[in-house]
Amino acid sequence: MSTTIPSPIMDASQAHSQDCRASPFLLLPYHIRHEIYMFVLEYPDFRPIFARMEYDCARGEGEHDRRRLPKCVLPTPHVPARLKVTPGIFLCNRQIAMEAREAMNFKVFTLRRPPPYTITLGRPMDITEFISQDTLKNMRRVELVMNLFDDARGWCKTVEILLDVWSTANHLKKIDISLEQPEELPSGTLWHERSARHVIKMLSMIQSFARECGIELTGTPLPALNVKKANVDL
Repeated sequence: MSTTIPSPIMDASQAHSQDCRASPFLLLPYHIRHEIYMFVLEYPDFRPIFARMEYDCARGEGEHDRRRLPKCVLPTPHVPARLKVTPGIFLCNRQIAMEAREAMNFKVFTLRRPPPYTITLGRPMDITEFISQDTLKNMRRVELVMNLFDDARGWCKTVEILLDVWSTANHLKKIDISLEQPEELPSGTLWHERSARHVIKMLSMIQSFARECGIELTGTPLPALNVKKANVDL
């Protein structure tokens, strides 16, 4: 996919005078530096991070149960620093970090599952606990790969939070939706009847948001979202 290379955050003379002595990398033409950033940077796969948080929360909740402590004293879950990922290039000098962050905005952010559900919250953790609102607002392209058999309600909550963030400000150009075929369901059936209300609400919200904001929307079954996959009262 071709992208428009952004202008340098500083002009050549500024970059040379401020940082080139410290980093010969900045002597390269900006378009080459941008291509290098695009090659080395990727958003993290959040699945192992979510799984670790899920395990830690379940272990803490189990310990409270064994000690017969009330639920109200369960600590609010938070993401520990050891699970937070910062690309090393962001820790270089200021000019390189700024250019790398700008390039990162053009990478595809892929989310393959919602954050874990916790008893303490009574709902999934917020996606903004794992990735900042500013990062979300500056993204150009997002890919949501959903298995709606596993956690349709969790996906619905996560999408609501994403749309709340993007409704205040966004640079989105494209949202791609991929619905995985659950192994537990017949071919062509992408969600269980009991989840239909949450699925239809979520997909409709995404479609309305994309239409109002002029964002390209691709995926299934969104091209003709008259979603009547299940006979349920909505």
